[in-house]
Amino acid sequence: MEFHNSCDGFYKNSLDVRLTKNCDNDCPFCIEKTGLLPKQESVWDMLTSTIKAINVDGKTDILILGGEPLLRIHQLNQYLSKLRSLESRKALCTKPKVYVTTSLPRVAYYQTVPFYDIIDKIDGLNVSLQHYDWQENNNIMMASDIGFNRIDFLKSILNHGDVANKVRVSINLVQGQIDSKAKLMYFLEMLKGMGCKHVKINELQHSPNLYVSFERVMGVHLGSPYSHGCQKDIDIIDGMRVTLKRSCFLVEPSHYATFSDLVKATTKRLLPKMFNSSQLVMYENGELSNGWQTR
Repeated sequence: MEFHNSCDGFYKNSLDVRLTKNCDNDCPFCIEKTGLLPKQESVWDMLTSTIKAINVDGKTDILILGGEPLLRIHQLNQYLSKLRSLESRKALCTKPKVYVTTSLPRVAYYQTVPFYDIIDKIDGLNVSLQHYDWQENNNIMMASDIGFNRIDFLKSILNHGDVANKVRVSINLVQGQIDSKAKLMYFLEMLKGMGCKHVKINELQHSPNLYVSFERVMGVHLGSPYSHGCQKDIDIIDGMRVTLKRSCFLVEPSHYATFSDLVKATTKRLLPKMFNSSQLVMYENGELSNGWQTR
């Protein structure tokens, strides 16, 4: 697979849904820290806007995130039930693929019935982990529920029927944490042993003090992520799919633009139709916007 750039239309068919601003963690590198303040939440308004995004704007992929969407586990289950009901009644012009991003709060562990109902209704579950040690993982995330073992919970999920086929684990490279080849490969091997089939490795955004480059970690040279592409599948471990997502100078101030980046930026300004990056975002009150809004 070649490198793709998210800002060049790679996610043009995607609708990001922020189900809630609330979160049980306080990650210092969370990209939501620049998002809008909480709005009035309404599942019905969200459903109405989802129909518009699918039937009018042609969005086929729905990514549900937060905050932490599983903190509203029953509302999320209700939202998905209504969405799939509309789909079965042909009220939607296409069957959307639906994904949920979570760090696995304790509520999902105790509310197993709605949790696995949700998994049955979605196409993929993106699980965010920051470390292979469960206590260090909680420390990094500054989790409010510091005593909950998310690693063990993930292991039970991966061994629940065919759920492993829907799970992707996302790992962030973080200075002082997962910041070396030895640590990264240990993490990947551990996840593979747990039954994980797909991992995404992410470089941080907007976090110059904590940023770690994949090139430095692995001792490789990949070229500028902006002009050469920021996302692709990589072959670094047998028997498990690994996707790499890099950060460029547009989202990480510790980067400088290269000459090829300046050439591409100029081309995008002169020929904008060549780079269709119209990503649609829906906030918890059903409000639609072109891209994530910031304060």
